[in-house]
Amino acid sequence: MFACYLLTPQTPAQTGKRSLHMKHTYVGFTMTPKRRLRQHNGEIVQGAKKTAKYRPWDMLVVVYGFASKVQALQFEYVWQHPYNSRFTKAAMASAKHVKRYGGMRSVRRKLIELYLILALPPWNELAHALLHMHTLATSSAPNELPPGMTTQVASLDTLPHGPPSDDADDADARCSICIGQFQEGDARLVCYHADCPMRAHIDCAHECFPDDDDDDDAPTQSEKRGYCPYCDNELHWATLLLHASSSALLLPPAKKKRRVRTAPSQSPPEPPNAASTAASKDATVASAPTQTTNAELILISDSDEPSIVDLTGDV
Repeated sequence: MFACYLLTPQTPAQTGKRSLHMKHTYVGFTMTPKRRLRQHNGEIVQGAKKTAKYRPWDMLVVVYGFASKVQALQFEYVWQHPYNSRFTKAAMASAKHVKRYGGMRSVRRKLIELYLILALPPWNELAHALLHMHTLATSSAPNELPPGMTTQVASLDTLPHGPPSDDADDADARCSICIGQFQEGDARLVCYHADCPMRAHIDCAHECFPDDDDDDDAPTQSEKRGYCPYCDNELHWATLLLHASSSALLLPPAKKKRRVRTAPSQSPPEPPNAASTAASKDATVASAPTQTTNAELILISDSDEPSIVDLTGDV
């Protein structure tokens, strides 16, 4: 599942209670909302530095239903920079200076911006779902949402855990991460924790494992660890491969190598045939200067006529 979310502090320092006037918010992207919230609150590593100051945080809204990671990341950027993005700059210009929306990072403004963005193409044509963790988030919602968009007030536990597929040979089985259908012969990585329905392509599952290739002490592929995007339990890459529903040799996605441009190879000259070889020899002999048997040296003297010396005989 690819999702974008809005964070707010649990106990704002200014008022001591939640309100639409809270000045501190954070918009982010995640594949694992519950685990990402723990990261922001410092319970586990790899939380954003910007959220270290106002801990603990809560997720106020989660937007999910994106078809791909790229699509979700694009939405995250637009939600973070609605007045600069070329997709929303013109439409959001009138909302930028509305004082009743609050500051640029206030809860009210970020919620209003969210609904304005979802009403613009191409997002108004997609089937998104909004999960509100607090009724505070629904107070800024418009009366009508784009067709196909649903909202509910619930906890993070109600988020979908991907399409369950107990039958590994099911022709309609889909990847729990990208929601794409498995093709014939595709290897499926299956979460080995109890009651977890996660099944994914190798490339999709590998996104859950941090890439530390720039670190000299980075673990090998067999030692890599990550977290399941659905049950939030720790996964070992080597163990995950052992539980794959394919007998093929499974390897992590290969990195693309840089292409080095080389000069075009020149084809070797064609070997000459006998006729052309003989003709070239005749032409060479004909063009060569005639060699005399007796070598002669012409000496230039002070006299009007040059002297000729026979080098083969006596001078």
